[in-house]
Amino acid sequence: MDSFEAIVKTLLEDDGFWTRQSVEVNVSKNEKCQIGKHTIPRTEIDRVAYKISVKGGSWNRWYIVS
Repeated sequence: MDSFEAIVKTLLEDDGFWTRQSVEVNVSKNEKCQIGKHTIPRTEIDRVAYKISVKGGSWNRWYIVS
């Protein structure tokens, strides 16, 4: 994890987000064709953050840092 990712992680966690590093994502053959990359390896996202509304709101918030 580089310095930028560490700062982003700290800020998001301080704001109540759940965070994970190096999340691997399965991409189907059809999805690969749709984005024009037929032979890409398994996709990895550097940082994922998720927060659920706990004050009666109806939103869930996702942030993805790549």
